[in-house]
Amino acid sequence: MELRSVVEALISLLAAIGTFLSTVGGLLTLDRSVIRDVQAAPNATSFALTVLVLAGLSDAVGNSPLLFVRRVPLGQFLTCLAVSAVLFALRVAIWVATITLVARLVFSVPVSLQGALVVLGIGFAPLLLSFVVLIPMLGPFLGKVLNAWTLVLLVASLSLRLGLSPWQALAFAGLGWLVTFAQRRTIDRVLLRAFRWLSLRSLGVNVMARTEQIDILGAITSGGARYTGGGTWPTS
Repeated sequence: MELRSVVEALISLLAAIGTFLSTVGGLLTLDRSVIRDVQAAPNATSFALTVLVLAGLSDAVGNSPLLFVRRVPLGQFLTCLAVSAVLFALRVAIWVATITLVARLVFSVPVSLQGALVVLGIGFAPLLLSFVVLIPMLGPFLGKVLNAWTLVLLVASLSLRLGLSPWQALAFAGLGWLVTFAQRRTIDRVLLRAFRWLSLRSLGVNVMARTEQIDILGAITSGGARYTGGGTWPTS
């Protein structure tokens, strides 16, 4: 009986994974019917959260070899990933707030935070492939392709959810990108300094010393970290 339960659970899991991948495939091909179905689905929020979490993990995987190349100790390596996760989550929160506020204030369309999260989860589906920045030479280019792909899908998702024209949705998405870009230049840096202060205060050592030299902040918008020579990785 227990074996049967395990087999049934495994079959259900595989079926759920298959459905998820099929849905993601439809989103990546900009299938408008799939986008509508996801937005109207009862499990739309859990689907969006799954996409965002996996996109964050994919982004971390794409940048992790860079940390190994720089011979970052395990503790600092884990710190890098933790900081990256926090900043990724913060960007998602700002995106959701931006979508909600602009929809309400500019277009007079009542959108809940949950609805904005679903729109964003759909738009971020291409970032599930962020790990491709691992590919030597092609990584930065592929990262830029994913960013463009994300913008196009986000425009489609916004257009269908809010009933906007493609140009209105593009302006909407562009505003969101500008907000997150400003965040990377302001809030992200403040958080990095806060992590550094906490590590010095509690551990007596700056565990962010090498983290601050590695551009773990720009993967979403630049497709990978940049090396400028002289043994340092810039944060901007």
